[in-house]
Amino acid sequence: MRFGFKKSQTAFQTGWKNLVAIGKEGSRQHFQVLIQKEVNLAIEKYCHSELKKEVGGVLVGREKGNEAIEILGAVEAKYAEHQAASLTFTHQSWDYIHQVMESKYSGLKIVGWFHTHPGYGIFLSSYDIFIHENFFSLPYQVALVIDPCQEQRGIFAWKNKKIEKLSHYWTGGTTEKVEPIELDAEEFKV
Repeated sequence: MRFGFKKSQTAFQTGWKNLVAIGKEGSRQHFQVLIQKEVNLAIEKYCHSELKKEVGGVLVGREKGNEAIEILGAVEAKYAEHQAASLTFTHQSWDYIHQVMESKYSGLKIVGWFHTHPGYGIFLSSYDIFIHENFFSLPYQVALVIDPCQEQRGIFAWKNKKIEKLSHYWTGGTTEKVEPIELDAEEFKV
């Protein structure tokens, strides 16, 4: 199945409904990213919880060949080292992430990561690129960056072994049941 969606396509054709493009919808991208609506809302709320330091975590879902991923959950990088302009996943963070993956998301994969750039805009710093190249190097893994201060967001994907910003990603409903989002405090859950 190809994922060059148009808003007029039905849930029957894609398994998703009420798709909305986040970003500037342009020509067909080499790679499509779909984020379940409730997951997207929970990530947004979590990212707006801290405006002075970076926060983040991993994106959970499944790959759809080399053309798309579906993001159906997220896990906070609990125990990460948070700075004004960097986020470091610690061993304790990875232990927590893997524990949550086993208990709540068996059958799904880590399909990328997300983090904030509070007040800095949407880009991948050299440190972000290092993280992506060394910990999220599979062809389907993406990086979602959110600037909660400037209300900007963007997503980056692999293309020909390089990281490239996509013009947009999709959010909407899916016809399958989605597990709860694992973003630490109850206040961050939708």
